[in-house]
Amino acid sequence: MSDIYDDLASDIVRGDIAAATGRLQTHGAARLDDGRFLDCVARGMDEVGRRYETGEYFIPEMLASSRVVKALFAAYTAVRPRPPATSGLSAAIGTVKGDVHDIGKEIIVNSLEGLGVRVIDLGTNVDAARFVAAVAGGARLLMISAFTTVTRRYVRVVLDELAAAGLLGRAQVLVGGAAANPEFCAAIGAGYFRDARAVVEFVRTTLLGQAPAGARTASRLRPGG
Repeated sequence: MSDIYDDLASDIVRGDIAAATGRLQTHGAARLDDGRFLDCVARGMDEVGRRYETGEYFIPEMLASSRVVKALFAAYTAVRPRPPATSGLSAAIGTVKGDVHDIGKEIIVNSLEGLGVRVIDLGTNVDAARFVAAVAGGARLLMISAFTTVTRRYVRVVLDELAAAGLLGRAQVLVGGAAANPEFCAAIGAGYFRDARAVVEFVRTTLLGQAPAGARTASRLRPGG
C-alpha cells in the first residue's frame, strides 16, 4: 500500500510539483502528521543534496525540488496555524547577498516554529545590514546560507559587520549551504550545519535542552568558535 509520506519524499526528489500538490490535495493537508510530514520533506531534500554532492544533480534539479517543498509548505501551513513562540529563543535565517537559493530553509523555519522558536525569515539575497539588524533586534541564533563559492565570501562580510556593531558575541552564528564546509566555518569562528535536520536537532538539544527526535542526532553539526 502506498504511503503518502514516502510518495511526497519521492515527488520532492523528482522535482514533480504537480504530483506532489495533487497528492496532498487528495490526501488533505490537515490530515498529515506534523512529525512525519517534516521528516518526509527532510528525507527528500537529504536525497537531493546527496545527488548534488555526487554529481547526479545540478542546480536546476535542486531548484525544482525546492519549488516542490515551497508548494507543500504553503498548503501545509495554510491549514495548520503555527504554535506561539513559547521557547524564549528568537532566531533569524537568510541566504547571503548575491545568492537566491533557499533549499532547506522552509524545513528549518517550519521545524523551529514547531518547537516554539520565534523565527525571522530574512529570505534570499540578504545584505549584511539586515543580518545585523536581526541580531540587534533580539535574534540569539543567526543562520546564514551560501550556495556558491563566490557568495560564500559575503559570509565574512556579515561577520565583520556584526563585529563592527559590537554584536558578534550576542548571537550563535551557524553557516550552511552547498558552499559551506567545516574548515571554512572554523576559520571564521562560526558553527557549521550540513543539512536542515542537523540544525533543527542542534537547536532542539543544545539550545532548548530537549530530548533528540527519535534516534537522529545533530552529530553532523559542528559548532565553531
